[in-house]
Amino acid sequence: MSVDAASVKNRAGYIVAAIRENYEDPELHKQRQLRAEKAKEKVLEDLTTEFTAKRNTLLRQAIHAEPALVEKAAARIQSHIIRQRLEAHDTALVAYQKGGMVAAEINAILAEEFCQDLLAPVVAAYEDERDRILE
Repeated sequence: MSVDAASVKNRAGYIVAAIRENYEDPELHKQRQLRAEKAKEKVLEDLTTEFTAKRNTLLRQAIHAEPALVEKAAARIQSHIIRQRLEAHDTALVAYQKGGMVAAEINAILAEEFCQDLLAPVVAAYEDERDRILE
């Protein structure tokens, strides 16, 4: 602010007016906005990581309770590459347990088609918190 006031004849008046008008250095304001945006991105990233962990835990519990879910989900895989990897194993459950693309695809199918009711509270809580953060 003192740099802006260098060419002003009445510096005291300029400073009083700046205080009354809530003067803020544009560069400092921009830096604060960038820091706030980065903090928001970090919170969203942490929230997404937590959501994914909870979702995967619930899916593992569902599979443990009903292993046939893996076979049902595997039957819906449409990707040629994932289907090849799936068929390289004796069962879909073995392929799923190895992880990788097959497990990710089966998890996605389970979440979308077979376990929606199980995941609904977790998804709702995630979406509510995400929307609150983005406001």
